[in-house]
Amino acid sequence: AEGTHGYGTYSLAAFWRLGEIDKKDGTVLAESMSETLGIPVTGYIGPKTGEFISNEALTAAKSIFSLKNIFGFLGGIYRTNIPFNKFIGLAWLLNFSRSDRVNTYDFTRNTVTVAQNSALPDGSSVWILDPQRLDAQLRTLFEDESVRRESVTVAIYNTTSMPSLGNRVGRLLTNVGVSVVTVGNDTPEIDTCTVTGSEKAMKSKSAQVIIAIFGCKPAAGDTNRADLIIRIGKTYAKRFVPNE
Repeated sequence: AEGTHGYGTYSLAAFWRLGEIDKKDGTVLAESMSETLGIPVTGYIGPKTGEFISNEALTAAKSIFSLKNIFGFLGGIYRTNIPFNKFIGLAWLLNFSRSDRVNTYDFTRNTVTVAQNSALPDGSSVWILDPQRLDAQLRTLFEDESVRRESVTVAIYNTTSMPSLGNRVGRLLTNVGVSVVTVGNDTPEIDTCTVTGSEKAMKSKSAQVIIAIFGCKPAAGDTNRADLIIRIGKTYAKRFVPNE
């Protein structure tokens, strides 16, 4: 997939190793997956060194998020940013998850990749995840139904010189159920994302989701164009700046 921070196109395993080498931990993999899948991915967990052991997805998840693995987690055997209470919650959930109640999406056997011919020194091809094909395949899989039912309209404005930043944010919010009606540019450039809306709109689930994902701060201003106005600033743009 295409990586953030100017890394270019690498295998997913390479993103994990690059995070280790560049002292970014798992953020390189998490952020790259977030942008590729178009959904918020904030947590990561994996071996401190080396690569993941390749197993069937549910088996691999249960081997990590296991109630028997609590002392290993507390002992620091993983490179992770997941808090202990969330680890316990996931371990409890997976412990009682039946395999027939879990859907596995195997992108190696699906139509969500495109071939990049002669990408390797030996002339062989690699398969790259295509965001548009992923959106068509996954559709509303990650939508929060309560957010979608609100129908709170959102306008997104990119205040930075980073192109397509508004479209990236719009894709992510749309995939979680937020009703995005406008994407454009605005001035002046700001540092931290802001969200503007009426008192009622700011209390909505949509506003809560936006603030949780992007860390936006409430701001006063015109909201004639939508119920909520998001202005994206330099903090989010840094995700796509090399070596930031």
